[in-house]
Amino acid sequence: FFFGGIMQHGNQEPSYPKLMQIYEALDGRNYKHALKLIQQCSSKFPKSYILKSLKTLALYRTDKRTEALQLLSEVLSMPHADESILSPLALVLRAEENWRTVTEMYAKAVAANPSSRELVEQWFYAAVRDGDYKEMQKASQTLYKQVPETRYMLWQIGSIYTQAITESDDLSENLQATLATKMLERLFKA
Repeated sequence: FFFGGIMQHGNQEPSYPKLMQIYEALDGRNYKHALKLIQQCSSKFPKSYILKSLKTLALYRTDKRTEALQLLSEVLSMPHADESILSPLALVLRAEENWRTVTEMYAKAVAANPSSRELVEQWFYAAVRDGDYKEMQKASQTLYKQVPETRYMLWQIGSIYTQAITESDDLSENLQATLATKMLERLFKA
């Protein structure tokens, strides 16, 4: 479960110790206690997206799926780039196997904070699970521009090649297959 990155936005968020109590209850699988703590904090911080995100997870884990998914939709109506908000939402979406929404959530987060390597990687991983090769390509290109590491170039080449093989059986005339091959040749000649 995600502990790091808890950011306080002025007076809109509860204190770090209060949030840690909630995280500890969730980590201890004491979801009803977590809901109680969240409710106490929510009265003082009704606009807190961290609390809403944590409440989504706690509700989901207490088998209140409908209520959890409604709250999740409310939180996702605004773009967020804070991993402390995104992580609990991603856990619920992954449990629902809703990879499309996870991909969209992280793509919006990257748009709001394009310099976050962690968010871009999460976007890529979500696109992989979703089978969205174009999103995989976009995410890997973004990563390679941020940090020109060989693995990110290979992710990009793999994304392009996978698009090619899903579009055509004849790769000899496929432009994307040719592009992926040329990129791979150039990478290993360097």
